Amino acid sequence: MKPSKDSTPVITYVITSDDVNKRLDVIARVVFPFLQLSQIFQAIRKGVIRVNHQKSKGNVRLIMHDTISYHGVIPEDITKVPEKTSSKVFLSPKINPRMQTEYQHLDILLETSDIVIINKPTSWISHGSPPALTSWLQWKYGTTQSVSFNMSPVHRLDVGTSGANILAKTISGARTASDLLQQHRIKKIYLAIVEGKLEHSIHSSVYLDRINKKTFVSSYASSISSKQAITTIHPLVSTAQYSLVACLIETGRTHQIRAVTAYHHYPLVGDMLYNTPMRARTSSNNQQYFLHCYLLIDESQSLFNTIKAPLPDAFIREMKNLDIFITPSQLLNICTQLL
Repeated sequence: MKPSKDSTPVITYVITSDDVNKRLDVIARVVFPFLQLSQIFQAIRKGVIRVNHQKSKGNVRLIMHDTISYHGVIPEDITKVPEKTSSKVFLSPKINPRMQTEYQHLDILLETSDIVIINKPTSWISHGSPPALTSWLQWKYGTTQSVSFNMSPVHRLDVGTSGANILAKTISGARTASDLLQQHRIKKIYLAIVEGKLEHSIHSSVYLDRINKKTFVSSYASSISSKQAITTIHPLVSTAQYSLVACLIETGRTHQIRAVTAYHHYPLVGDMLYNTPMRARTSSNNQQYFLHCYLLIDESQSLFNTIKAPLPDAFIREMKNLDIFITPSQLLNICTQLL
């Protein structure tokens, strides 16, 4: 690989605060995704990739406002590089008109310079093709100027689960929110519709194992990969067949609420993975299950105080269909008393 002639376009990237002290070869792999790893090393050795227009070593540590430039042959199809690696340097993903309308109407519950908290629809995924939270972040705010940070969800809600979701706009917001979640200083209350009449609260401390994309529950650690899951399930409204429950989780395991409620014989209505009857197949709402992250409480008050995510219309209709409806004011009052 030879350095290009002066007439060849040059791709440049300016180091931001998020990228400071990172190695040249590490940053180059992200900035120039059309190059294979071996080509990155070769381009650095031969001066095709430069720092401040000077040949440099791959292990050099970059500082604020350093400029990385590529002076080699640029493939004609660089805009077709997968979004995960190219979005920061080349083009943002295109959104069709229907999806743009959906993105425009997303319910934003709180926005600061570092985070945005949204009311996630059930059909949205966290990462990937639209409708996705990462795609919405790029559509809303554009691409970030850092290759060391991607705007993304701080905690994940499964597709099928709706509600309050914290998204990080900056690396500072991501670190703060992640630390608070790991320290259990951000409390989360989920609402769920389950089968069976739950009359008393359940405090569950069990162990979970993931096998073939399904979570299995045990009263003991069955393997070295077993993870403890702590969940408290409170009944709010019940009939002989169904209950509206509030779930407080101290751990954030994959499918934790879905697997734990089923383990205690109160599976989510219509959950085709953990509930055998699969009532949702005949539901007029055409929704698989009903699980919603209703409240977020930041005990540190460093990011926010209390965030409430209104219930989706489909969730409200199902509550009414099953005679377990409760007014929004009553619901908020009961749930805040659970903390």
